[in-house]
Amino acid sequence: MGINIPARRPCPKRVLAYIISALFERAAYYGLRAILILHLTGEVIKMEAAQALEILGWIASLLLLSKFIGAFIGDLVTGSRNAIILGGFLQSFGAFSLYTPSITGVYIGVALIVLGGGLYSPNIVASIGKQYLTRTKKLDAIFTLFYIIINLGAFIGIVAIGRVGEYYGYNIGFILSGIILMLSILPIIFLSKESSKITDLKHSFANKKAGIICATAIALALFSTAIDFGNVELIDLQMQLSKHYPLGLPLSIYQSLSSIIVLIVSIILFVIWSFYYSSPFTKLMLGSIFGVLSLGVLFHIPDMASHDHLSFFYVIVLFLGISEVMIAPVLNSVVTKYANAKYLAICMSVALIPSMTFPYITRNWIRTADMNSTNLIIVGIICLVIISIGSIALKGVTNKLETQTF
Repeated sequence: MGINIPARRPCPKRVLAYIISALFERAAYYGLRAILILHLTGEVIKMEAAQALEILGWIASLLLLSKFIGAFIGDLVTGSRNAIILGGFLQSFGAFSLYTPSITGVYIGVALIVLGGGLYSPNIVASIGKQYLTRTKKLDAIFTLFYIIINLGAFIGIVAIGRVGEYYGYNIGFILSGIILMLSILPIIFLSKESSKITDLKHSFANKKAGIICATAIALALFSTAIDFGNVELIDLQMQLSKHYPLGLPLSIYQSLSSIIVLIVSIILFVIWSFYYSSPFTKLMLGSIFGVLSLGVLFHIPDMASHDHLSFFYVIVLFLGISEVMIAPVLNSVVTKYANAKYLAICMSVALIPSMTFPYITRNWIRTADMNSTNLIIVGIICLVIISIGSIALKGVTNKLETQTF
């Protein structure tokens, strides 16, 4: 028997605060990351490029563990709001520590950023999801908006903080990042404590619902792996076609074509999904189909591409962009809908583990197996076809489950 939860509209003020906070936090983080490697290999730290890249790799790996720990702290100890605020402070202090012209300052700064990011990220996503526990048909739209915001923030941060670091010194860039991180938690500080009517809501966590979340997490991991395979060949194709781009626009526009398309498609789909509901598993199926189409076109382009293949390149980038945006909100929406709301950040962090680890494992496998690009694309297509078929089955299971529950 399901749990009946009274209808309740999300609080626009609270949702807006989370969105603004995420925009500032992502701008600061990606801007900081953009200048960090330049700072490490510059005249002050004088680190070898290989060692600097290794540090960036460790940051990415440790953030996964840190998010898992931060989710537990937010759900079980401090509450999501306090975890977000603490995470923002720690990241800010980490950015300020990088200002110190010493390797000790670097390690302290990186450690604080990893710890702070682990507290901030899972709890901000869970906080947004908790606003829509009784309005689950809006989940895809709000998580697509969140996807737009984090990508927009990353773009702004890389451009703005990168430019400041380039012209005024990397240390000034770190100070700017720290200030922006401080600003990111102001909207959260001014929010009142979350009402128990929201935080105490519980969804039954039956085995079937746990199975749906696990299946979705694995499907997203396979999707990430398949697209990763395609991107290996797509980067090579883009380099071959760079001399054939039409004149009149800067080369940087064509190099950023994928990001531009993703942003435009995200905005369009956000508007559509705000008024029209379709199952997350329908989006998963459509995203996989567009992924198959993009890899299929890529498969038929010869190793030595020419000007005649430029239009095919545009089609591939468009289909990949649509595919990526279709998939983007699915996992967070499914976890929010089927997990226990009290442990939402934990469930989201656990569900992300396959997507974060599968591509890394497969990259190492590719290096060991020495597979050619053609075989990689074929494997990617097979993965996406499996996801498409599996999403149909998942939609059937969820429809039956919701009929029985509600």
